[in-house]
Amino acid sequence: MKIIHLTDTHLGYVGQKIYQRSPILALEKAVESINLEHSDAEMLIITGDLALPAILKRMKHLKRRSQS
Repeated sequence: MKIIHLTDTHLGYVGQKIYQRSPILALEKAVESINLEHSDAEMLIITGDLALPAILKRMKHLKRRSQS
């Protein structure tokens, strides 16, 4: 069974960079890679800091991203 594990996406930092990288762009690239190279995966597990600070607006943004 192939399992994909993403951790510490830090999407709460909308418009900010962490270590010179945009968290949203990094996640989009990861999802693109997963779709292209690992479409046979049976499970995706997302752990760690999903969105900081964890406020409702940012959690809704994360939910929208995960459903597309």
